[in-house]
Amino acid sequence: MTIDVKWTLWRQDDNGSSAIIERHLMKIDADSRLRELEERGHKQHYWIEREDFDGSPRMNLVVIRSKNIEASKTFYELVGLTFQRHKHGKGAEHYASELSTFVFEIYPDSGTPSLGARVGFSVSDVDSIIVTLREAGIEIVAEPKNSPWGRRAVVRDPDGHSVELTATIGAEQGVDPNA
Repeated sequence: MTIDVKWTLWRQDDNGSSAIIERHLMKIDADSRLRELEERGHKQHYWIEREDFDGSPRMNLVVIRSKNIEASKTFYELVGLTFQRHKHGKGAEHYASELSTFVFEIYPDSGTPSLGARVGFSVSDVDSIIVTLREAGIEIVAEPKNSPWGRRAVVRDPDGHSVELTATIGAEQGVDPNA
């Protein structure tokens, strides 16, 4: 299953009229364009909206606990995530990665383990990521193989969380998904 969420950039002028500026943007591009327009200092109001949101519940946050958030951050960066350091009020300093459909956060272990959780990420190339993770000494639980959900592998992060990696496969890649 490939998640391909797109965003629309809107503008409202001082008369209250709304207009679409750009459609079908990836989240990172929509955010960048929004900041660019807001920095110009115009009186218009700008915002972005998800194009496919139908009001049904969707996952928007995953939080894991880590004994070493630096090691976990490095692991998830090898998978392809990027992080910013965050701190909300009196809460613990942690890392957050804003993905196209949800936020993934790594908090310090506060005595409440999250080891029963299994997380999964859609990636572009499972095999190349597994090579990178293996070179970094990461435990490979299940080697890459084709499955009904795509090309799939399972690894363990530095804290022991199971992490499933999947990539879409099919005729367009010259691969038989049933092989």
